[in-house]
Amino acid sequence: MTFVRARHGLARNLICTAAITLASLPGMTMAADKETVTLAISQEPPNWDYTVGTATAINGVIALNVMEPLLELAEDGRLKPLLATSYDVSPDGLEYTFHLSVAKFHDGSDFNADDVLYSFETYRASTRPELSTVFDAVSKIEKLDDATVKVTLSRPSQRFIMGMASLSGLMLPEGGLDGLAQKPVGTGPYTFAEWRPGVESRLSRFEDYHGDKPFFDEAVFKLIPDETAEVNALLAGDVDVVTLLVGDGKERAETIEKTDGFSVLTTPSGQMNYLALNAKDPKFADIKVRQAIAHATNRDDIAVGAYAGFAVPNCIFVNPANNPWNSDYCPFPLDPEKSKALLEEAGVSDFTFELKYYNLSDGPPLNELLTAQMAEAGITVEGAPRELAVYLEEVLGNTPNFEATVITGPQTIDSFVCPGWFSSACVPEFDKLWAEADAAPSIDQAVELRRQAVNLFADQAWIIPTVNWVDVTFASDKLAGWKTFRSVSENDLRTLRWAD
Repeated sequence: MTFVRARHGLARNLICTAAITLASLPGMTMAADKETVTLAISQEPPNWDYTVGTATAINGVIALNVMEPLLELAEDGRLKPLLATSYDVSPDGLEYTFHLSVAKFHDGSDFNADDVLYSFETYRASTRPELSTVFDAVSKIEKLDDATVKVTLSRPSQRFIMGMASLSGLMLPEGGLDGLAQKPVGTGPYTFAEWRPGVESRLSRFEDYHGDKPFFDEAVFKLIPDETAEVNALLAGDVDVVTLLVGDGKERAETIEKTDGFSVLTTPSGQMNYLALNAKDPKFADIKVRQAIAHATNRDDIAVGAYAGFAVPNCIFVNPANNPWNSDYCPFPLDPEKSKALLEEAGVSDFTFELKYYNLSDGPPLNELLTAQMAEAGITVEGAPRELAVYLEEVLGNTPNFEATVITGPQTIDSFVCPGWFSSACVPEFDKLWAEADAAPSIDQAVELRRQAVNLFADQAWIIPTVNWVDVTFASDKLAGWKTFRSVSENDLRTLRWAD
């Protein structure tokens, strides 16, 4: 098994993938013929409607397990078929024709072209830019027959076809939005069997699944908000997996690694931590103030102090970090004295801002670290903790109410195309470059334009990236078949099984 801790100061290419085969050890309390796999999770969304809700916990339960996209992202970044058996692209890049798989939804209805049209129109109307902006270049969606859909674009768009392997490619049955919040219906290998809020979510194997049947009859996602309690439950044999540790649970990685019967798995993450400033708040209007905050941010300390070294510092918003337009560009390296000078130039003294944060997982240590870091530059942070549901409404809801916030999520930089998701920041030059990159005729041209765009966006310091995550999972050695990467922060159960 490979165990790699991506500590601060290491190059990005040292992020390694998890081992895919784990040895079976004797003496475990869990029986190998057990028909249920139990995963501990520390966060639970208010509901499961991902067209409006942004909680990463939604993806962790339903993506690829309950809901499936037309295409799937392979480990090498290529697209491969899932609910579309194949697709054709016209020479000018303006027409995509999708040939659909024969599949059934969990409600017994057949998956067909009408469901694709319904799903696409639902996402076009979504308030989430990760979903809606995928369709910015779409001019027409047509049903050619029950098994074929043609999408016509007004211009070439790489964002559109890549979106078919993300949330915007997930297929809903016609009318499926109505029940999505409480009981998602998809075509995946597991049905969403039961949700007991505050306790657990239970998935059951879908016997009419169009692909290979999953190994387990049931998968239970048990909510244990405290990461120490999660790890203790794993050691006691009450759960089989502790997935996506984000807080102090990571500190026990070395202990878990040395304990017979358990393993620590690391995978490159699709999540990023960043500090966001509300562009509607006049206290951040002067770019020198924003630059002062950026220069006071100690990314190395955040990687270690908030994530136990399972993170890689990054000054630009590139998520995931293995995108080819990533670089070492850092317009505002740590320099508290420079921060003080910038505030003086801006004519600002005794600068204070409120930092709203969720009061679980990485929220509290991030608040503590940023408060201390800003103090070194003469900036006062007033921490404002919130329960997760309240935080999601106040900060990420339809009417954001915050001065500044620190957040970890699967967002990509196109979330901040004007008017800028929840931050309301507008950078017209960035928008122009990003649009040019999306319509670029070649990958190389698109990469170069995107590199320019993310660097320019970083210069404005409305969104201040800190680190890219390395996902950490603790698991029983009785389990095998681990997926070695994530594309939408999923916990993919399709290949997971008891080891032979």
